[in-house]
Amino acid sequence: MSSIDKYLNDPKFCSWALGEAEETVFWNKYISDHPEEKEIIEKAVSIVQKVKVDEPTITDAHVQKLWSSIAQQTVQQTKSRSLFPQWSYAVAASIALLITVSVVYFQFFQGVQVQAEYAEQKTHVLPDGSEVWINAGSKIKYDPEKWAETRTLQLEGEAYFEVEKGSKFTVQTPKGDVSVLGTRFNVFARSDDFRVECYSGKVKVESPNQKEVILEQGDKAVLAETLLKKEETTTSRIPLWKEGHFQFDNMLLTDVFDEVERQFDVSINFKDQTAIQNRRYTGTFSNKNLEICLEIVCVPMGLKYTVNGQEITIE
Repeated sequence: MSSIDKYLNDPKFCSWALGEAEETVFWNKYISDHPEEKEIIEKAVSIVQKVKVDEPTITDAHVQKLWSSIAQQTVQQTKSRSLFPQWSYAVAASIALLITVSVVYFQFFQGVQVQAEYAEQKTHVLPDGSEVWINAGSKIKYDPEKWAETRTLQLEGEAYFEVEKGSKFTVQTPKGDVSVLGTRFNVFARSDDFRVECYSGKVKVESPNQKEVILEQGDKAVLAETLLKKEETTTSRIPLWKEGHFQFDNMLLTDVFDEVERQFDVSINFKDQTAIQNRRYTGTFSNKNLEICLEIVCVPMGLKYTVNGQEITIE
């Protein structure tokens, strides 16, 4: 593997090159300790940032399978005692090059996608230095190649943004778009629920039917069916979920249990669905302890629960 390949095939390197904040300290120190590698690293960073990446690296198993196939073909050609042995090796080398280029192409062509699985939250630094915190069971996707021209990303789920000042920054969701120039805001876009809260600056929220509202600090936009409404809210300096707390005000109990599933990566089943249908909950829970969370939610609602591994039954 060449010097530049070892970086391109390192998932931590690719994450750092694409702006993952948690890798910054390590790679800055690595460059400081290995100044002879600086030029190669800069070239590798340029390659990563100029192409679109869906997964940061190729799996070892995939690479090994490809090279084993090449080696086998080469051995077979040698055993056949071809009149042109050098041509055989040239073909093998060409195949290797073609496979490498193809894998890199498909690997980097899908755009950057950052996903927070259940029971985890992620932080991601965008190409312009803006930061996004992604809640459990959520994902964002964007095109780094076009980021300088249009700061646009797609969101499924919930995320909080701190946007650097500059050109228009747009968050696209199935239920509506959010546009800003430089501000702090939170977007919740799950199923039929769409909410936007502004923590600083101004935010424009637009629904699919072209209805739009302008939010300032302390404002919230809520999509009720096809109607986009603007409300005042007592917002804190950041969304509570960033610190592991989840607050509900007269929220459907089914939505509350959906959040419990996402935060603890559990599956919740109901012995009698009608027992919770259309019931609403007001309260706050933390994602630090499942048992405490279930007590906080279930006891006030007169519900009982049993836990069996990752399976929870509510009755």
